Amino acid sequence: MKRRYGWHPADYEIGENEHYYEEMAQKGWILVKRGQYLSKFLKDSPRKLRYRIEISRPGFLDESRDLPAEQVDLYEECGWELAASRGLVHVFVTPGESDAPEFYQEPQDQAETLKAMRREYLWGLVPVLFYLVLDTLFILAAAGGVTWDPVVSLRVGLVRMTGVLLLFLTLMHWALYRYLYGIYRTIRLYRQLKRGVSLDHASSSRSLARRGVYALFALLSLAAGISVICQIASSRGEELSSEGPYLLLVDMGFEDMGESVYFSKRKSPVEYTESMLAKQWYVYEATGEEWMYQDIYEMRNEEAALWMAETLLEDSVFAGGEEEYQKISIEGLQAAWQTDLEFVAVLGNRVYYITYPMWKGGPSPLEVLAKKEAKIH
Repeated sequence: MKRRYGWHPADYEIGENEHYYEEMAQKGWILVKRGQYLSKFLKDSPRKLRYRIEISRPGFLDESRDLPAEQVDLYEECGWELAASRGLVHVFVTPGESDAPEFYQEPQDQAETLKAMRREYLWGLVPVLFYLVLDTLFILAAAGGVTWDPVVSLRVGLVRMTGVLLLFLTLMHWALYRYLYGIYRTIRLYRQLKRGVSLDHASSSRSLARRGVYALFALLSLAAGISVICQIASSRGEELSSEGPYLLLVDMGFEDMGESVYFSKRKSPVEYTESMLAKQWYVYEATGEEWMYQDIYEMRNEEAALWMAETLLEDSVFAGGEEEYQKISIEGLQAAWQTDLEFVAVLGNRVYYITYPMWKGGPSPLEVLAKKEAKIH
């Protein structure tokens, strides 16, 4: 038997749902199951059916969303059959030529059925408060200047995993829009019924404006998703190379002592990936007792590189912030900061965050970086 699934209108769009199911029946698709977003249909001969939706009214702490059995029995005695249920929504059906009566003769009586739905949408605002907090953090992260740890970490994440965070933001705001619009529509329908305005059982699907909003969110989600896929596809492990944009221990004056060793959880000493905002290299080299970590970000321009450098100063593993660094001037570097263990530099549109035990003696990795770049050019 053929089956298909279709996106049904939201729970608060009672008339739209009834009209949608009736149209599907006229095309030969009969409703058998309603899910959260999709309805399941089975193929049959086209027919004219009449659908009506009843909203259950559970108590505040009542886990059951079912209609009382006696209410279902009463509707069935009147010629209605329960076709599908999901949450508070219960869909009844009767043949189009049936004389089965409407559930409510007075709109004010039907308004009372919306109280539970209105309550559930209002409770849905609790996570909305969480969304607003996240929105604030994202705004602070994008703006810069704030050195609070969660904001700084989020700022670094925006550079490292731009697509992932944009996808999360888009889906979060899509959910926020649905919640707020659901509250608005439920309250509006409740007030209309209270005023004696009967429910429109043949209401058409969502407006052109709402379709546009949904299309916009869908396109943004698709774009962010493609960005995530592209970053995953760009990620790869590499071997150390003198042609890389990073330093080697050989550059620091150590002799080549053979193959480097690195943590077993790393597949390669160099891990490369590219987000929407930066090309990135994460390098770990160790030979004997000598070692060096490097995080390198190739930003879109020098201004973005300076912004990222200031972020890395606050996101340092060992230093407590920019105030613990010594800012130094090195010819060839646009900006440079250092401690005995951590080094941050801006070279053109690249940002370097280097962890290296300077207390062992030898040249500063920032000086070596500047000299190496000067030789290349």
